[in-house]
Amino acid sequence: MHRFSPRLRFPSCVTAFAFAALQCLPACSSDSDSNSSNSDSSCDGLGRTARLTTGGRLKLNREGAFAGADVSVIVTGESQAFLDETTLVIRAGGPASSDSVTIDCGSHGKATIDIVVTDPVWTTLAAWSGDEGPVAREYFSMWLDELDPNRLIVFGGFHYVPKQFTPSSDMWRFDLAASSWTELSPIDAPLAPGARVAPIPGSSAAYLFGGGVMREDGSLTTAPLLTRVDYGSDAPAFSPAKHDVGLKSSYTGSLIYDPKRERWLSVCGADAASSRGINCDVDAYTPDAGWTKVAVTGGDIPGRYGFQYAYDEENDRVIIFGGETTTSEASGDTWALELGEEPPRWVQLMKSDAIGTKRRNGAFAMDPDGG
Repeated sequence: MHRFSPRLRFPSCVTAFAFAALQCLPACSSDSDSNSSNSDSSCDGLGRTARLTTGGRLKLNREGAFAGADVSVIVTGESQAFLDETTLVIRAGGPASSDSVTIDCGSHGKATIDIVVTDPVWTTLAAWSGDEGPVAREYFSMWLDELDPNRLIVFGGFHYVPKQFTPSSDMWRFDLAASSWTELSPIDAPLAPGARVAPIPGSSAAYLFGGGVMREDGSLTTAPLLTRVDYGSDAPAFSPAKHDVGLKSSYTGSLIYDPKRERWLSVCGADAASSRGINCDVDAYTPDAGWTKVAVTGGDIPGRYGFQYAYDEENDRVIIFGGETTTSEASGDTWALELGEEPPRWVQLMKSDAIGTKRRNGAFAMDPDGG
């Protein structure tokens, strides 16, 4: 039996603003289309100035003279360029740098792309007080409406009032266009701080998975939970998911929709209700078959919870960063679970640097443009 107790440990970004709706500027912009093609007989038209935030990318399709076999690229500065048969991808380097990428098409000319790299910028979308919006909280669930991406849903978590680690099941909707909150009236909503959410494609519905359960002595344990929430109205309805046989508990783990195989994946997490404890097991769910364990190969990824994760659809893989491991320390390593391989394979992308950034329970999202 494993016992997990909430602890007062917050990243500085959380203590700075508690809960706020924020927006990061796009990772990539340029003076011309960042996902453009070139069908001319010359490569001269590829020249441009691209303005990228740190880590952002510029993607160019190879057509016309740019598709020739004798094309090469030369990079000056900290940025990187990746050339294959169909595309050129330029990845921005460090902050506040001025780089360039020269495209040499042989007899069809040359072009230079100047790269201006800047730091990402935060912009406040809304500020509120009292009952104008949700109170400060942690370990909540949030997601964008599958049918209306201008609507952000916030559910539950731990409130700080009347004391820290007070479980809640309140639900709010934020209108990104109007910058306003609406309190919803959920039906049969569970108390599930630390639960994860994944969309049910094509509907204003999602699965809520896992979460913690408070004991009478104030400590935290886990219990199996998979519930469907239909949130299209002002009275979202929670109902048990179909065929949840094999369901295991998970606290601040993950729930990811795998569109290529039409299933939902639980990857890593903390399970205090069984001998699994802090783990990196992989389980798959479908409404028809319930839960099944997924055999994986590859690197020996340490068990963890409270990590950041995303599904990289372009490369068909799950990316996991940081979290708290079995050593009870925050980690800064990055792993990929390659779903396109059979069986799926763990690959370590970056090691945890002793002097680098380590994160536990941070905010996260996949930026498909920045890749």
